[in-house]
Formats: sequence, C-alpha cells, structure tokens
Amino acid sequence: MSADSDYRTQLMELANREARELLLNGQKIGKQVTAEGGVLSELVFAIKSLNFLEVIRCEPFTTLSPMVRCLEALQSLVLHSNGLTAVPTEIGSLSKLKFLDLSRNQLTSIPDSIGQLATLQTLNVEHNQLADLPDLSGLKSLLSVKLSGNRLTRFPSSLCVDSSLQHLSEIHANCNQIADIPPTISKLPALKHLDLSSNALLALPGQLGDCSKIKVIDLKNNKLKDRRLVKLIDQCHTKQIMDYIRSQCPRTTSSQKPSAGTTDGDDSATGGEKSGDNNTDSAGDKVRDASQDRRSKARDARRRRRSSSRSPRTSESSDKPALDTINVLAVQSDEWFKATTTPAVHELRKIVVCLVRGVDLTREGTIKRFLALQTGTRQHATIATHDLSKIIGRQIHFDVRPPTKIRLIPLNRPKEMSAQELYKQLNEEAEAYRKEKKRQSYSGIHKYLFLLKGKQRFPCVTDDKQTVISLPPLINSETTKITEETKDMLLEVTGESVPTCRKVMDALLHGMLKLGLSSQSLSTGADNANGEVVAVTAGLQALTIQPKALT
Repeated sequence: MSADSDYRTQLMELANREARELLLNGQKIGKQVTAEGGVLSELVFAIKSLNFLEVIRCEPFTTLSPMVRCLEALQSLVLHSNGLTAVPTEIGSLSKLKFLDLSRNQLTSIPDSIGQLATLQTLNVEHNQLADLPDLSGLKSLLSVKLSGNRLTRFPSSLCVDSSLQHLSEIHANCNQIADIPPTISKLPALKHLDLSSNALLALPGQLGDCSKIKVIDLKNNKLKDRRLVKLIDQCHTKQIMDYIRSQCPRTTSSQKPSAGTTDGDDSATGGEKSGDNNTDSAGDKVRDASQDRRSKARDARRRRRSSSRSPRTSESSDKPALDTINVLAVQSDEWFKATTTPAVHELRKIVVCLVRGVDLTREGTIKRFLALQTGTRQHATIATHDLSKIIGRQIHFDVRPPTKIRLIPLNRPKEMSAQELYKQLNEEAEAYRKEKKRQSYSGIHKYLFLLKGKQRFPCVTDDKQTVISLPPLINSETTKITEETKDMLLEVTGESVPTCRKVMDALLHGMLKLGLSSQSLSTGADNANGEVVAVTAGLQALTIQPKALT
C-alpha cells in the first residue's frame, strides 16, 4: 500500500466485498500505523466478515484497539513481532476465536478476559515480558499454550487447578524462571509435550509421572539436585525419565513444594515431612529394593554387551556382511541446499529434511520395499520423498496458505487441483471406503485428514518457482515423484515436534541401510585409512547425508 489514501480505499473495498482474510505487514503499513498513533485504522475493524487477521513485523503498532470486539466472526488473530504493549479487555468478547498469537511483543500483562475465550485452541504469548498470567482455567478447548521467553517465576497453576482442560496436550514454557511444578499437573490427562527447559526447577513432583501420555519432555538446563535424574534428562529418554519420576520423586501436596531430595540420586528421595509410620517405611524399602534390582539387571546387561563386543568373532559370524554405514558430510560450497520456514507454519507442523545422494532403485522390487519402509515409520510423523533432480532451485520453502491458494498435481492423480478440492475429495473417498469395508476407522492417508480439519490455512512445501511439491501431512506432488531413474533424494519428515521428526528420520535412514539402496559398493576386505579391515558388501557405505541450513 503505497499511500494513506490507497490504504484506506483498499480497506473499504475489503469491507464491501466481505473479505474473510486480511494480512498486513509492517513494511507496508508502518507509516499509516504511525500516523494513526500506534493503532490500526478503524476501517480494519469495519470488515466484520473477517475470520483471519494477521498483522506482523510492525514495530509502530503498539496498541490493539478496543474496536477489535467488532470482529465477531474472527477465528484466528496473529499479531506477532510488533511493538504491542497492551491488549484490551474487549478481546475476551471474540467468542469464535480459536487461534491467538501475541508472541514477540512488549507485553507485561494480558487481560483477565482472555480466560473467557472458551473456543480458543492455541494461545501463544512467547517472547514478551510477562511475569504473571491471568486465570486460564476457562479455556475449555485449549490444545496448546506457548509461554517461552518471558519472566514467569511460577508455573501457571490455573492450567491444572481442576480437570477442566481435558484437551491440553502441549505446554511450552522454556526460558523463564519457574521454580516448581504444582502436583496438580496430574490433572492434565491429554498432556503429550512439556517443555520447561532453562528454568529454575530444583525438584519434580511425583505426580508428574501420572501424566501417562507424555511423549516429549524437556527439562534441561534447570537446577535439579538429583544427579541421576539430570543424567536421564540429558540423554533425552522420555520413557526412562517418566519412569524415574513416577518411582523416585516424592509426591507432594499443593501446599508444599517438591523436596530437592538427595544430590546423587542413589537413595530413594523422601518428600515433605518425615513419617514415623512403619507401613510407610516398609513401602519405601520395597521401592528401594525394586529400584536396586532394576539397576542390578541393567548393569549385568551392560556387562554382557561389553563382553560380547570384545570377544573375537566366530567363523559363522565372519561370513555375515558387516553393517553398512552412513557418512554424514559437511555441505560443500557448491552443494548447498536450504530449507526455509515461516513462524506461522510452526503452529501447525515442524519439519526435518535431509539429502540422500547416490541411491539405486533399479533392482526389482526396491521401490515397493522403500515405500513400505516409509509406511512402517510414519506412526508419529509423516514422510515425503522427492527426486532431488526434479526440484527447481536450491531451496525449498515450508509455509502455510489458504487451501484455495495451494495448487498441485497430487501423487498418482491425473490432474492439478487445489488443496481444498483435494481435501474434499479425500474425505469423500475415506467415507465411501469406510462404509464399503464396514469399518469404524480410516486407513492410509485418510487417517491424517483430521489434522487439517477446521484449519483456515494448510501447510505446504514449495520449490524456488513456487511449485507445490508436498502437502503435509496428506500427500506428495506427482511433480517430484521418485522412479527407478532417481539418483538423489530429498527426505522430508513433518510432525508435531522436532524431536519426533528426528526420530522418524533416523528410523527411515536406518531402514534404508538395511535395504541396501546405495549405487556404490566396496570389496570385502578393503583397508581403510587406519589400516583396519572393513568388511562390507554393496550397501550405503558411500551414501552421503547432508544437513540442511534451516532458517
């Protein structure tokens, strides 16, 4: 928008057309916002048909007008990376709001009325200056809350004061000053992802172990006294961390903080006040005995593995081919390849990508086995594979767009269509298949349709010419389909969290090793640079996996 008159004229035209979406960037509207005194034009709030409003990277934008109450149809409000210092109470009147992003502003508080947004599913207030939060227990539909990079000293206990937030699955509160976790956290039955890294935690309540659905927990860079627990946390083994919390951390009441326990973790921690009851002591002895028995068995297993690794190979084992290897190489100056992402897409999906060069898919049945491998590893994330030679340019872009603005030729389908048309078609296919087979659930890509249900924008991956090559989590594009002629591949894994995507990528790469997809082979008995015998057959010895530059 080049001038103030043009800006206002276009806003009035949008109101007349009953526009559903409005995206404003600070580079284009900065001068107009400054002229308005740090607020948006009143004409923005006259577009009452809006269900998506985005204003980003506009530093002069310091105050959200109370007129925001006029946008009664609004479902998504994205106001990140501005200069906001205050949010009006009237925001609580947006009864249809599902997505609220106030991250990367200058907020020191948010109004109590936010707790009235009963339909809100995602609340993002990361990277502000918040020292406290209002009562959030009224957010009955909340799925994800993001509080990272603030000044919080207390865990927002209103999230778990009772069992009202039955659907809350993600809490991101890293990089604060939180000193303890309330024992009532056990009242979050759907919690799957908890990030409290880089805080001031001294101990953990045993009730955290009752959150049985947790798949990702990050507690690194705290002040925990239990050294054994710290070691488990550093190793990132979620199951072992949760088992340890469940059996070793003291269960506390809401009136007492978790005990820091012992400093070495060898003895069972005791919580709160000491009890003289014999039954309590007996129960503690049983816990310690069981724990010691598990540790003894684990030590014996490690000794057996070390002994086995040091023992000479038998003639029978020497006849077997050695395991193939993956060489992870630094990106050379003439081989760089970049994947870029936008903040908006992070709310829907995370992505991990990898280049694999020098593959051989010409052997009979190889492609079929490779596709089966992908199906077997996509339980927690979705995988897309592309022929690198068919991707235009040296970078891909991961972003979100309205489904009507995304066009692609879906894999194994005859014609180009929009993402909206594809989504509708897949839903119809899924329902017809379910009725035909008389099933209660969906299969194949149809079981991922719910991830995009009700979304105003879909994630997509494009190349340098803006050709859509993937529509995660549903389908790839026919444009970059792998064939027997494929030599180099781009692997793409998307999911709810980066750690999960990495695990799926690792599993995929290990599966490729076992399939022997390399186009190169080395002779058995070849000597390496250290003079050691390398026993390999045709496999992935020469496969290179090049890390991407993610920005």
